[in-house]
Amino acid sequence: LDLSAVELRVRGLVRALHPDRFHLDGPQAVADAERHTALVNDAWRTLRDPDRRVAWLLDHLGQPCTSLPPAQALKAFERNELLDDAAADPLGFASQLADLRTELRAERQQRCADLTIASSRYDAAQDANDADSVAGAVSKLRELLAIAPTLDNLLARLG
Repeated sequence: LDLSAVELRVRGLVRALHPDRFHLDGPQAVADAERHTALVNDAWRTLRDPDRRVAWLLDHLGQPCTSLPPAQALKAFERNELLDDAAADPLGFASQLADLRTELRAERQQRCADLTIASSRYDAAQDANDADSVAGAVSKLRELLAIAPTLDNLLARLG
């Protein structure tokens, strides 16, 4: 996805659809322009964010991401327990919390890179019309998308 080309197109659409251009055409034309501009802006927000783009694709395919893989759920549970313990004794856990913060940031960065790779694999499988590869890529995309909120929540708890 060439985001700079998409952004140029979006800007052109927003200019062409801006409600101020339609005041002479009446209130319905202004309302339609506002609605269309909002749709273009929402599409742009989705296209420029890899997580939102994958979430849209999975929803479109009827396979929304709803659950965390079991191994990731267990890991998140253990990390949350560490954070709960650290809340009672922050100084005693300072080193472990710093290590956890570094680990979570690295995992978040790796997940983003993996999401890009999985998205490319999905596109290639679609282009090749390879149903098995498409299914595998969709499965990987669902897994990667499910992990993101957990990582973000843990990082937010760490402050």
